[in-house]
Amino acid sequence: MSRGVRDLRELICVSRLTFRNSDDEEPQFLTDDEVVAKDFDRLSVSSSDSVGGVEATNGGRHISPDSGCVTNGSTPPELPMEEDTTLSTTPIIVKSPPVPTKVGRTRRKKKRAPHKVLSTEPSRHELPKPPRIPPLRPRYKTSNSSDNDSDVDMESCPVQRYGSHVTGFRKTQAEGNFDDILCYMDATVVSNWLERANKMVTEITAYCNSDDSFVTFAHFWFTGFDDIQKIELFDLEHSILVEEMSFAFAVGKDQGKVNQRDLNNFISALFREYPDKLLSTKGPNMFLNHLDVLSSQKHVQYKKLLSDVKCSTKNKQYAQWILATRSFALVSVWSAVVNFYRNLLEKISPSRPPSSQSHREEDTNLRRIGQAIRLGFADVVHYYFTEGHIKPHLVDPNGRTFVFSAVMYNQCGVLHYLINRVKPMIDVNLAADTGNTPLHAAANSGNDRLVEVLLQCPQINVNAINPQCENATPLHLAVMHGHRTVVEKLVKAKADLSLKMGELNAEDIAKQFDSYATLRVLKDSV
Repeated sequence: MSRGVRDLRELICVSRLTFRNSDDEEPQFLTDDEVVAKDFDRLSVSSSDSVGGVEATNGGRHISPDSGCVTNGSTPPELPMEEDTTLSTTPIIVKSPPVPTKVGRTRRKKKRAPHKVLSTEPSRHELPKPPRIPPLRPRYKTSNSSDNDSDVDMESCPVQRYGSHVTGFRKTQAEGNFDDILCYMDATVVSNWLERANKMVTEITAYCNSDDSFVTFAHFWFTGFDDIQKIELFDLEHSILVEEMSFAFAVGKDQGKVNQRDLNNFISALFREYPDKLLSTKGPNMFLNHLDVLSSQKHVQYKKLLSDVKCSTKNKQYAQWILATRSFALVSVWSAVVNFYRNLLEKISPSRPPSSQSHREEDTNLRRIGQAIRLGFADVVHYYFTEGHIKPHLVDPNGRTFVFSAVMYNQCGVLHYLINRVKPMIDVNLAADTGNTPLHAAANSGNDRLVEVLLQCPQINVNAINPQCENATPLHLAVMHGHRTVVEKLVKAKADLSLKMGELNAEDIAKQFDSYATLRVLKDSV
């Protein structure tokens, strides 16, 4: 008994069942009329006249629009399919029935793919199947026109210098984790680095704490070494550091697991001072600060400096290697710069070892700024003030200010800096424990340049007295020692000639000490 057209249609259209997302809900069935209407509306392959002509030619056989099979029974063996096609003058294009499985997924794909409007003219070829939608790729943006799953539009990805999606860059490195390359690090090389770093630190400490080596190097670093030479020297040391790092990761590089970009990222995370900080305007000061920490007994700052890395790891062994590499990188560069200066000055004789007596941080800074004033290094004095290592208005146990110290060491350049550059101004009239002011000391030494610099200060008291020396003024001391030029400058600055030192005024002192040159100046000023 043959099946009716309606029975076969119900059998074929079982694949058209549509389910909701929830398994508990009842399925939604499409009626037969809705299925047929939707299929024809979607295809739009021919008119009603052409369909009727085909039915008459085929002798009343009905063809399903879903399957393309005869609906009133199986294909007769005595009538092959080729004969059907030759008898048909107007071909019918039919669509294969959808796969019965994964109905919900098929419908979602159809929603995403745009429906193309087909031509109303009958086609001579079978319509192609809709292309598969490529899977989503969370790290890349796929091209809209690409049908291949492996086709990635690289140009649509934003270009960043250190982005996680850039080819050859590891996402973990962007987060400061280098465990993926540290497993290829040679432990024997790291051990050798530690030995060399300890030796270099010992040499730097011995040199910087002998005599005035630190101060003389600082002065050379500020004035005797221009910026271009500093950049070239740092670039050279950085390239040497890269070679050292390549040697430590030689196994990983040979296996292709570690590339040069990985090493550069690792060095940048460890040696953070280069290039942005060292080559900036504050680079010279930062270099001296690190050198001071490396060569002193500042244990807290020392540990903080050597652990200043931008890395993260949960592996204890890797953490030790990271800190060891940071120590070697920092110490090797600083030691190379200091040795360059020492070789430049041909200091072959070994430096004296530092004193075994421990010094406080403030004592070391005071000792070094005193050396800078004595040597006339105003740039080094400025460094200690601007970095906050020493307060400009500090008074030593003898009651002397830095202005007084500059006068005592006859350093006009440092004195000029202290008077004109330090704000608020240092008290130029503050007397030491001896009762003398800086102007007393300058007049007593006979350095007319020091007197001239002091007299340019608006706050200077030209008639300051020393109660411990019978109320002596700077003029009295200059006349007593016969400093004619100093007497001229003091008289020109309106020094009071009537003031007495004990029972004698300035003229009496000149007569008593047979200072006729100063006496002539005093008489000419009346």
